[in-house]
Amino acid sequence: MKTVFNPDEARRFADWLEEESSRVMMDLRESEKTLLDLQISWNDARYEDYLRVFDTSTESLARFSEGAGRYVEYLRKKADLVSDYLNY
Repeated sequence: MKTVFNPDEARRFADWLEEESSRVMMDLRESEKTLLDLQISWNDARYEDYLRVFDTSTESLARFSEGAGRYVEYLRKKADLVSDYLNY
């Protein structure tokens, strides 16, 4: 069995994943601000339902972001190890 791992591609993907994860979290913070503003004019049971769904989604996105951060670290370490091996 043969595997192929390109350290440069792994680093590029890690950079992209880190940027996208940051963008998602920035968008989420903006959505939270908008939701708080909306609370002033939207005071009914549907707002509470929406808020519960929004909170669940927020928690899921936070877990994604944490996992993405760990995976970015893993990819960079693996790319460094493979680069060291290939350049040895």
